[in-house]
Amino acid sequence: MYKRIFLGVSALALTLAQGTGAAQLPKTTQKALAELKLNASMLEGLDAELAVPKAWLDGAAKEKEVVILGTWDDKQFPTMTAAFRERYPFVKLNYHRAATASRGMRWSSH
Repeated sequence: MYKRIFLGVSALALTLAQGTGAAQLPKTTQKALAELKLNASMLEGLDAELAVPKAWLDGAAKEKEVVILGTWDDKQFPTMTAAFRERYPFVKLNYHRAATASRGMRWSSH
């Protein structure tokens, strides 16, 4: 499950990279692919498939932080978001660990 989450976050990083010209994969993504014995070619075309408007990237750069509520432990979150943070150092991820019920109540209050 953790490996799927990591690759999902890496895919998100590639999605956002669409607006920046899809640079080389972050070193953390390359390392994860190597550890999982997966070929980077499996991600070919992903940035085009998941293209986002440039306005989203511009908006992300202007935001103070992204608040993420989840149930990962404090050691898992930095590891699984390393590729994203490497590619987008201007986006501050503010993680708060919460129980499932807390996340639901917090979300519905917005």
